[in-house]
Amino acid sequence: MVGDQRPCIAALVALDREAFARWKRRQGKPASATIGDLSQDPDLLAAVGEAVDRANTAVSHAEAIKRFRILPGCFAVGAELTP
Repeated sequence: MVGDQRPCIAALVALDREAFARWKRRQGKPASATIGDLSQDPDLLAAVGEAVDRANTAVSHAEAIKRFRILPGCFAVGAELTP
C-alpha cells in the first residue's frame, strides 16, 4: 500500500503463483505467459480490479484503494513482502 502524504491510496499487487496459473488456464491464456507479460492484460486487470473492489467494501472511502498496479513477478511473503 502506498498512501502516506498522497491524495489517494494505491496498491502494488503481487499475484500468487498458483492462483495466477489457475487463472491463466481458466481464461485460456498461454501457459508460458508470465505475470510481466500479462500485467496490462485487460482480463487480468479486470480480475484484480474486482478483488480490489471487494476489499474496498470492508473499509471507509478514505481507506479505499483508488489505484493499483500489478507487480511483474512473484514475491514471497516474509521474504520480499510483509504479510
